[in-house]
Amino acid sequence: MLAQRTLSRLNRLTSARFMSTKHLIVTAVGPEQPGIVASATDTILTSGGNVTESRGIKLGSEFALILAVSGSSSSINSIPKKLENQGGKLKGFEFMFKETSDPLVEEVEEPNFMGTVRVRGMDQPGIVSKVSSLLAEHNMSLERLETTIDTEAPFGGTQLFMMEAMVAHTEPVGDDWMGWMEVMDAIEEFGEEYNIDAELEPFAEEDEEFEDEEEQEEQDYTIKKRIWEGGVESS
Repeated sequence: MLAQRTLSRLNRLTSARFMSTKHLIVTAVGPEQPGIVASATDTILTSGGNVTESRGIKLGSEFALILAVSGSSSSINSIPKKLENQGGKLKGFEFMFKETSDPLVEEVEEPNFMGTVRVRGMDQPGIVSKVSSLLAEHNMSLERLETTIDTEAPFGGTQLFMMEAMVAHTEPVGDDWMGWMEVMDAIEEFGEEYNIDAELEPFAEEDEEFEDEEEQEEQDYTIKKRIWEGGVESS
């Protein structure tokens, strides 16, 4: 009986603890310089918060940072003002804050398909817009997206556009769903229309998220050479 009462009390305490924990998404954009991440995370830590997940990227001369933060209600409520008033390395940064649910307990539908879209070729307007619209038409979501422009192409100063995206499909379908093959065909047709290399590759259980770096560099070199030799015509 004593053990049951003790266990019941522990369950109530644990439940209360998780119910009192709040979660916040912090987005910050400002001039790039060393020490930004350290300054932001230290401010959150001294405010009683805990950074559970983070993403950061340099875009031109700006640095964009996204942080998932958890903490008590009082801690989460105090973090926005402390970050905005921090100054120092965070001076000139613009912040956006959004409270969210606990990602560990939120029910997330498992995708029935995941894959990688790769696009490489001569830079031209509308590539990202066209690809993202095409994916949306087939109910595929972008889980992660990276695009770069290589301005140091060795062949005639050509700018090489590279896009790599992790995509997922979560709509209810049967176990034998093969709709992703329609998306793969549509991606390849898009590549032919824009005279660029475009593909959708499904994940295998043993696959890594992205291909081997040496293989990618070799493919990029081949594409640059083909563009320079006139193998890719502008549309």
